[in-house]
Amino acid sequence: MKASRILILLTAGLLLVSAVACSSKSGTGQQDQADYEQAYSVVKDDIQNAVVAYAVDHQGNYPYLTGTYSISGCTNCHLIDMNLVLTSQGGFLRQVPDGIYSAAGANNDNCDGGVNGCSSNNHYIWIIDLG
Repeated sequence: MKASRILILLTAGLLLVSAVACSSKSGTGQQDQADYEQAYSVVKDDIQNAVVAYAVDHQGNYPYLTGTYSISGCTNCHLIDMNLVLTSQGGFLRQVPDGIYSAAGANNDNCDGGVNGCSSNNHYIWIIDLG
């Protein structure tokens, strides 16, 4: 899996919500990068709003999976638990947003909290920096 940081970062106070682009394809052409950025732009505000709404409703606690996610430049990164921000759990989103990557194993993608909707054909893992 090849991962690289997306340059567009979202901030809400000291909160940093960002996506890591993941691809199993060999090579990333300009069109691939443009497609990834478009997919990112379509859902970034919804995800940011869902995370902030969750924190407001849960006394400042954020919806993330146990453990940390290691990425350069991120001091206290955690995977956002998409299960916790869905309306079925009292959250803001009706469904898991498009484009979220699914990786084999536990606690390594946004759907490991018990929700379906991620795919190994997708491109993003959403993280939150609490540092």
